[in-house]
Amino acid sequence: MKEKILSMTTPTARKEHICAVCGKPIAKGEQYFNVVVRVDGKLTSRKTHYTCHYSEEKPLTPSKVDELAK
Repeated sequence: MKEKILSMTTPTARKEHICAVCGKPIAKGEQYFNVVVRVDGKLTSRKTHYTCHYSEEKPLTPSKVDELAK
C-alpha cells in the first residue's frame, strides 16, 4: 500500500464531522485537523480532534507533512 500525504490543514468546522480516531463528533465552530492522503491512487481525507491527533503514537506535524509531500 503506497501512501502519500498531500496536505494538512486546521480549519474551523462549518458543519459537524466525525473524528477518525475517537468516532465522536467534531462540533460546528471547533478547529480540527484535516489530512488529505493519496492511498494507492485514491484520495481520502482524515478529520480528527486536536486532542485525538496529538494523542496518537506518531502524530503528524506541518513540517512532517511538508517532508512527506516532497
